[in-house]
Amino acid sequence: MSYHRSARPADGLALVRRVLALPLRAKARLLWRLVLDRRTGLLPKLVLLGMTAYLASPIDLVPDFIPFAGQIDDALVALVALVALRLLVPHHVLMEHLERLEREETSLRR
Repeated sequence: MSYHRSARPADGLALVRRVLALPLRAKARLLWRLVLDRRTGLLPKLVLLGMTAYLASPIDLVPDFIPFAGQIDDALVALVALVALRLLVPHHVLMEHLERLEREETSLRR
């Protein structure tokens, strides 16, 4: 298993902007495609599974009925999991799926 990081912080920011520019359904498809890709490895898949299970679970670190704090723990878990995925998924695999999704989204808008 290899761990890949962007060469420069600016590259990482550009990647974040590209992912954020995708519609929500495309972001979900990106995560799903990374899970299905054999080159991704087991650990990133377990991270995604854990994040999904935590967010879907009615049991939270901070109950949702507490204003603001109840939702912020879910956001923090998702953020940590997504950062871990970025560090664990091979860069070329992530870029391949991202570029394919961007092309698909562009063709759907036409």
